[in-house]
Amino acid sequence: MPKIRTTNPAGFGGRRYIHPLTLQEVPSVTTILNAVAKPALVGWAAKSVATFAVEHRESWAGLPDDDAIALLKGSPYRKRNSAADSGTDVHSYAEGRLGGLRAAPQCQADRNVDEILDALRPEPIFTEETVWHSREEYAGTFDAIVKVGDEQWLVDWKSGSGVYSETSLQLAAYRYAEGIVTPEGKQLTLPRIDRCVVLHVPKDSAKWAIVPVTADDLEFGVFRSVKALSAWMGGSSPVGQRLRSVPA
Repeated sequence: MPKIRTTNPAGFGGRRYIHPLTLQEVPSVTTILNAVAKPALVGWAAKSVATFAVEHRESWAGLPDDDAIALLKGSPYRKRNSAADSGTDVHSYAEGRLGGLRAAPQCQADRNVDEILDALRPEPIFTEETVWHSREEYAGTFDAIVKVGDEQWLVDWKSGSGVYSETSLQLAAYRYAEGIVTPEGKQLTLPRIDRCVVLHVPKDSAKWAIVPVTADDLEFGVFRSVKALSAWMGGSSPVGQRLRSVPA
């Protein structure tokens, strides 16, 4: 039975989806959005290294210089990967809740999920489905489309410290995709989307929030521009080799 496959090639290519029937290979929405500058990450990385150095000085103080540098330099990535794993756990917990399971919460973010779902009482329409845009050449997996009252919401769960502007581009890409592609390759029509929201369920705070996000034509146009930039950045370098003489 054909299934949607994903690949993670080395380099800038990032995660890519392979269509189960057409075998079209396209970049993921999140990989495309890696081309958006994230200046806040610079300060976060510097603080992560400094914090690790202070809190774990015994682990690197006696190491050779190169080993100590490698250990300290890698600390932000280890923290980021741990946060990503935690975010995946929260998504799984939320998906289970929307599917009718009521497991015991394992962390503050899980408790936030319980509270926000108990407050909204959403009716799930789709959860964790893959959207595809063959003409624009991208794919991605949204968290959920739910019915709240008379409205249908495209929902994105976030468990980090904040909600950033590129989320609007992410949700616009999902909203304006050609349709949903099932693991067997069947294409389904995306339902009407009345509202795009982030359900913010921080890991370290009980202050959950419903954050409205604008993801309209303008944001989709910006996403398409970012996609062009991402493709250019991942292509061959436009800068030639260094010359020692004047070119003919």
